[in-house]
Amino acid sequence: SMAFIGLPNHIVPFALCEAQAAAAIRVFGNPETFNTEQAKEWIRARNKHLLDVACRSGGDGSRTVCRLWHRISGAPQFEYRDELLRIGGVDKWLTDDLLPAMYDEKVVLREEWM
Repeated sequence: SMAFIGLPNHIVPFALCEAQAAAAIRVFGNPETFNTEQAKEWIRARNKHLLDVACRSGGDGSRTVCRLWHRISGAPQFEYRDELLRIGGVDKWLTDDLLPAMYDEKVVLREEWM
């Protein structure tokens, strides 16, 4: 078995990599904890969403899906991270309401810190 950790971009990297690692460790150690059907549905839904994005932008469907597949911006990254944490059995790290709000204001926060 193999896991590719840290591929998504436009994300909060360390928190997402921790969640991916937790999920990978749990699934490698206990494969029946992974719901294959649920994963297939997620993949199909994401593929459909990205194809719709490609069609609306007039781009090449498969190329656009490939280009955007690992780009998870804004609130969806926190939903994805929380799902990985649930798979990994680490509910204590689930996203609170403050984190997405801070992420939305990252430019303002960065300017204040500089």
